[in-house]
Amino acid sequence: MSLERSKRRLPVFDGQPKHWHAWKTKMMAAFLEDEDLFGVIEESKTQFVNRAAQRRKAERKVYSTLMLCLDDDVLKYATDVKPGDGLQLWKAMCKQFERSTFGAKRKLLTELFNLRQRSSEPVADFIFRAHRIQHRLDDLNLKLHDSLVLTVLVNGVKPEFDQLVTVITTQENITLAKAEDMLREHAERTADRRDDKVDTDGEPLLLGDSDFSGRSCWTCGERGHISATCARRCKVCNRLGHHEDRCYSNTGNGSS
Repeated sequence: MSLERSKRRLPVFDGQPKHWHAWKTKMMAAFLEDEDLFGVIEESKTQFVNRAAQRRKAERKVYSTLMLCLDDDVLKYATDVKPGDGLQLWKAMCKQFERSTFGAKRKLLTELFNLRQRSSEPVADFIFRAHRIQHRLDDLNLKLHDSLVLTVLVNGVKPEFDQLVTVITTQENITLAKAEDMLREHAERTADRRDDKVDTDGEPLLLGDSDFSGRSCWTCGERGHISATCARRCKVCNRLGHHEDRCYSNTGNGSS
């Protein structure tokens, strides 16, 4: 995927504070189209496991993209950033232009606590909205504990997740990342049943590479399919669609 301004018409930030959040939102949307680039600015802990070379390449691409999208007058804020370090350049811009007043923090906290999944919104998008607010608060030097973000998520998901929310809230030492995986996988299994993508023998139908070629399976870690269509069976319940450390039948044990 190319992020060249000539092709994507990415916006140029002119350094005006009133234009900051609109520009930042558009840039995040552009980076979201490439999971490696988005993993850089989100400081993903899992995106680049055993992929150091790909991380460096993604950081350089983020850096070059941002530099091309900054007005000449704004480049002065990038002088202390090491060339090619996309994450530090992104952080430098956030530090310079994010409003750190109490009112700004209060507004974002209120938005976070009132966050609710929309009727037709995929749970992955709902999770993304929560993390977007969390990162904006981080930029304002207000770091939220993962347990608080998890509380927002389980309180805000649609009623169809109620049974899973009970499972999540009764597990000991559950992490935010694991809970998010469980929410995503539940949504995938639900969509799978609605779309009838599993044959009558209970085995997943083979889907074309184009369907999920850019996604990774939460169950086996391989690319090209999702958990709902993964052929790997859980070692606890022998069912499809999830890993044993996220098996609902094994909730009393926590993570394996």
